[in-house]
Amino acid sequence: MRKLVGITIAIAAMAIGPASAQDRVEGAAPAAGLSISTDPLIQVYRFSGVRDDGGANLAGTATSFHCTNFSGVTESFRVQVRNFGGTIVGDNTTTIGHNATVTTSTHGTNAYFEDVALNTGLVNQGSARIWASSPSIVCTASTVDAAAAAPAGIALQGIRFNPIPGTEY
Repeated sequence: MRKLVGITIAIAAMAIGPASAQDRVEGAAPAAGLSISTDPLIQVYRFSGVRDDGGANLAGTATSFHCTNFSGVTESFRVQVRNFGGTIVGDNTTTIGHNATVTTSTHGTNAYFEDVALNTGLVNQGSARIWASSPSIVCTASTVDAAAAAPAGIALQGIRFNPIPGTEY
């Protein structure tokens, strides 16, 4: 009997406990006006090999980051770029709607329409960190020829932090 009471209490606590950003179900309709963009940011990615030749927009070499949100609500995310010695050369926080993709580049490119151009200047052997208000944000990065009309470059391997709930074995 004691075990049954304990299980009943545990189930009731889970049913009435506060919902967090990680408890949201992808595709579920959020309550009207609900935005989780004020949740604290958690680190979701690190990228190594960030490069920018310091050139003008639409010329030279740049690194582009593409992030898509599938949390069900508007979220915040932050891209921070550091040079080889750890100096921060670009940092931006913005919001991203459900199922939207935001492109952030170290400087403007012909291949992508940047939502954010960090204008980092010269970045050699740099790195980037990406934070988000939900782990339901996925990102990719590539170093590209900023003058090319079609994406031409090198994909950067990201290290994922804070996995999407339910995707771990």
